[in-house]
Amino acid sequence: MPVAKLQKRETLNKSTESLSFIMEEDLGFIGGQYIILDSKIPMNEEKNFKRAYTIASSDEEQRSFRIVYKRLGEGLVTNQFLDNLKIDQAVSFSGPWGKFLKNEDFAKEGKTLMVATDTGIASAMSFLSSKKVKNRLKDVDLKWFVPSKDYFISHDEISEKFSEIVGRLEIKTIPEYGKGRGEEFYGSLESFMEQTSYDSYFLCGDGEVVRRGKDLLLKRGHDETQIGTKVYFNK
Repeated sequence: MPVAKLQKRETLNKSTESLSFIMEEDLGFIGGQYIILDSKIPMNEEKNFKRAYTIASSDEEQRSFRIVYKRLGEGLVTNQFLDNLKIDQAVSFSGPWGKFLKNEDFAKEGKTLMVATDTGIASAMSFLSSKKVKNRLKDVDLKWFVPSKDYFISHDEISEKFSEIVGRLEIKTIPEYGKGRGEEFYGSLESFMEQTSYDSYFLCGDGEVVRRGKDLLLKRGHDETQIGTKVYFNK
């Protein structure tokens, strides 16, 4: 397994931490991919608890990378492992994983719509930080649906980091996952998707949003190779 050392920790808000790692060799990742961290916390005699985290930094730098995590309830790995990592402490992981950005035809030059919910914005950040994508995309709309301003990464960081790439950034408040996302909510998102017209689409976050959005785009005749997806959680 590859190994990286914690180089920097930054508290973004009361429930969100940013961790920057450094390696002695190139990670070899493409923007939009993720790694699976080994917590070393035993699940049973043969396995440890492991968790997937999106690489939220640019693939222009291959010997260092960043992940951002949010504590959710009594999360075992976040509360017992990540919260207690010390500077210079080594972690082991597998990866990088994730396939869709290996498709050389994604995304087309032209208009791109990115729809992210919740912590799925990390995938959008990684995608937009990819040197391949930055050289190709000229007209991007980013819509982020998130429960509150201090839920994850700050709105200001998103705005500042991608001001030169994203032409239109819209951040909308939505019910927290599992608390009010019924048919009315998903239906309103479907209505929004029906009115869009872009050359490429990237959907990440809430699995129900990703599934319904992709199904709708396919029914409208969009090329499946131009629909990137990354599911963070499902019902």
